[in-house]
Amino acid sequence: MATKRSAADAGLEDRPADDSEMNGEEGAGEEEVLFTPSLLKKTVAGLRQQYEKNQMLRAKFADDPSKYLESELKLDEELLKLKSLSATPNLYPNFVELEGATLLIEILNHENVDVCVDAIDLLSDLTEGSVLEEELQHLPEKELEHPIPSLLLRSLGESGIADTLRTTLSRLLKAEREAIEKKAKEGEGGGEEEVVERQAVYNLFSVIESILESAPSLAPGIGKEGKVIEQLLRRINHAEFDQNSVYASELLAILVQAGEENRKTMVEEKKMELLLRFLSKYRKKEPGSEEEEEVLDNTVDALCALLTSADVQQTFLKVEGLELLLALMEKKKGSRRRALKILDFALTNFAPACSHFVSIYGIRTLSSLFMGKGLSSKKGMEKENEEHALSTLASLFKSLEGAQRERLVAKFFESEYEKMDRLMELWEKYSAAVKKVDVAGIEQTLGEDEDKEEAILLAKMDQGLFCLQLIAVVIGYLLTAEGKATEALHYRAQLHLHQLGQSLNTVALVLVEYAESVGEDGYRASILTIAEELKKKAE
Repeated sequence: MATKRSAADAGLEDRPADDSEMNGEEGAGEEEVLFTPSLLKKTVAGLRQQYEKNQMLRAKFADDPSKYLESELKLDEELLKLKSLSATPNLYPNFVELEGATLLIEILNHENVDVCVDAIDLLSDLTEGSVLEEELQHLPEKELEHPIPSLLLRSLGESGIADTLRTTLSRLLKAEREAIEKKAKEGEGGGEEEVVERQAVYNLFSVIESILESAPSLAPGIGKEGKVIEQLLRRINHAEFDQNSVYASELLAILVQAGEENRKTMVEEKKMELLLRFLSKYRKKEPGSEEEEEVLDNTVDALCALLTSADVQQTFLKVEGLELLLALMEKKKGSRRRALKILDFALTNFAPACSHFVSIYGIRTLSSLFMGKGLSSKKGMEKENEEHALSTLASLFKSLEGAQRERLVAKFFESEYEKMDRLMELWEKYSAAVKKVDVAGIEQTLGEDEDKEEAILLAKMDQGLFCLQLIAVVIGYLLTAEGKATEALHYRAQLHLHQLGQSLNTVALVLVEYAESVGEDGYRASILTIAEELKKKAE
């Protein structure tokens, strides 16, 4: 039951929401008068009456649709009368008080999918972002302090919108799929139904997006049991790409970033396999359109967010996600770049994945990408690719032990130390970039109340400080590895640093700075220990 709230509490009286009138479509020759509280009350009452009558007839004549068909048409007519409510969002409190939101939820569950489609269309208009923002402008200050400031969204949440959206999405996606299949059989003449169903799905996606953005506390309910996420994954796997494919991928990325609870629904292997099935298409091809590329990038972002959960990392490992990444990294440039990004997240703080990656001969492929082979040289992408490659190397050094770590270290001796030289070239590149940050200029432009240290840190991060820190980590692990052979690596590092007027002390200072940002106590201690060893080697 929605929380009741009087119009007087919101400062509303029985008057039009605006002095103007809302015209219909240009050339339609019709005008719709804006709602007043009394007209809204009458309209909601009429809708409720028609809905209850329809439900009664449906129950009484369940086996004879002709007995309730007319009432269904009238229900649809009453529903459409509320379309202009979005032009008067200052009357949303009245709508909530009349339990209109609760009634809409009931109608969304209607057995007739056509009625459900029109209810979704109405809800899409009512929950459009700019309309909800206007609603907030008319609410008292105390309402804005609520976790869900919009009274409409709050009432929808209390009325079970999350559960309803899950079931409705399944219904509409099924209807859309059937309409697409029907068009394929009938040819161009069968397209009208497909257009209607596609628009209905798009409108439902719009409602979900508005709720996730304006009422994020409802996200766990929408993502409950992973049913919506699974439906989105199935929609993304459609053979053709359209705006609904793009929207589905965007919502997937938003949902999995909305909380650990949503991410953990992906521990189910069936769901992860759906996601990997989509990615596996790109072992042999590149995206064929802008829509397809956008869907792919959104899906990659979603997977990266999912892999911040150790439970999901375990599932990814179990369904042979690392094997797929290696296959992708051996193919097209775009596939390599995206696979490298996913790999970074798959190995971060997860030793089992690091060990398995070495066992399937992943170091060889990673080494090639670290050298920049087969990756885009565009400025923005180059920095991103180098960051992911360095982060992956740092994760491997952190987690590997014994013979597997020795195999990783050995890679830096190959081909006359080309990978060690590449590492030091990257050190030079990012060291110079970070040094260019105008610290004095930043301090002068900021006010006394602004955090100068944070502003300087952000400016340095923008220039590649994180890359520089990762390089320092890799240098540190290499030069403190056991065995006399590492002396050759030590010599080459010292030689590069000397040419820059630096020493191992410079690397150690970067490591100490990096350790301050590390949340894991054990790892922070090991980084500081490596820094101390580098200082001794510099003496």
